[in-house]
Amino acid sequence: MENQDKLVIGGHEFNSRFILGSGKYNLNLIEAAVKDAGAEIITLALRRANTKKDENILDYIPEHVTLLPNTSGARNAEEAVRIARLAREMGCGDFVKIEIMRDSKYLLPDNQETILATEQLAKEGFVVMPYMYPDLNVARDLVNAGAACIMPLASPAPGCFLTSRRTSPRFGRAVRPIWQHPSERIRSLLCCGACCKASVSVLH
Repeated sequence: MENQDKLVIGGHEFNSRFILGSGKYNLNLIEAAVKDAGAEIITLALRRANTKKDENILDYIPEHVTLLPNTSGARNAEEAVRIARLAREMGCGDFVKIEIMRDSKYLLPDNQETILATEQLAKEGFVVMPYMYPDLNVARDLVNAGAACIMPLASPAPGCFLTSRRTSPRFGRAVRPIWQHPSERIRSLLCCGACCKASVSVLH
């Protein structure tokens, strides 16, 4: 059966909403994970050093998978932009996940620097997917700056955010974790559970 619920980000269509991470596990598992889980996007940390001289993570990723390099380790917009440009020059494509954290203890994203980096990279033709501290106004600013989608801190799963789809008694709408293109406008800032896992919802 043909998938009628495709995910579109930056003009690219995906059948799967699952985004696979590539850190902290055996590289030999990546190809199997892509095959068995149907992942079409995989994240990369450019600043992570290989543990072996003969290891190259790109050798383990199937060619049809879209690469999503992140700017992990960047402390400001300038560093994030530099890492994104480097990733594109290395052949990783135009997708980039912006991560900017000046706080090395708690690893909280710096929203203002993230907005600056998003605006600059969007102007350069990148498909920008920023990681942000949950704030409705900042989320709106990121969309206006050119973000293709948004990942708030403490969203239910890594590499995802919430979008409204069906009715629920608690919120009026049910939520499901996916990366989603903010094609119209920010809908709401949701607080999920006692631990206040906040996520931004957008209209599809």
